[in-house]
Amino acid sequence: MDIYVATKSKARKELLRGIGLKFRELEVDFEEKIFGDPLETIKYNSMGKHELATDTVEDIVITFDTIIHLDNEIVGKPRTYEEAYKTLQKLSGREHYVYTGVVVGDRNRKVFGYDKTLVKFIDLDDDMIKWYLWREKYWEYAGGYRIQGRAAVFIDYIKGDFFNVVGVPIKRLFSLFEEYGLNPYEYLK
Repeated sequence: MDIYVATKSKARKELLRGIGLKFRELEVDFEEKIFGDPLETIKYNSMGKHELATDTVEDIVITFDTIIHLDNEIVGKPRTYEEAYKTLQKLSGREHYVYTGVVVGDRNRKVFGYDKTLVKFIDLDDDMIKWYLWREKYWEYAGGYRIQGRAAVFIDYIKGDFFNVVGVPIKRLFSLFEEYGLNPYEYLK
């Protein structure tokens, strides 16, 4: 059986290729929703993407959803410059959580899991935020930032899985492979 990764995220694909995962690419257009609960949100979105993807292929599909949780508010991808600016202002000098949901399976059976990582930003001034927003594709990332890119300079500390913040909690992904009944190492180059 082939493995398909259904994501538009270049960072996810890069990371999965970096660990040697053999997969085919698949993109689905799923309208993400935000609920009051971070777990409900990532489960709904990652499962919805999975259902769409498995309508297209019969093999194993992996889907993801990543959100930011701050002040009991769920933050997705900003749609505008102003929204991204306000989000980074809120994150300035503060801790927040990054949640990523993962689904592994085929159209008949799938397993869901997630990871949660604490991230703290340094204090950001207006010039730092403007510098960042003019150089990154903030609209592609939950919270408007890419930890493995220029936003790395904003990080004071993280507690938990760094790769979860990138959008692929690798340890959780491998445990889901096993829960589904696959040896993840058989799919690595």
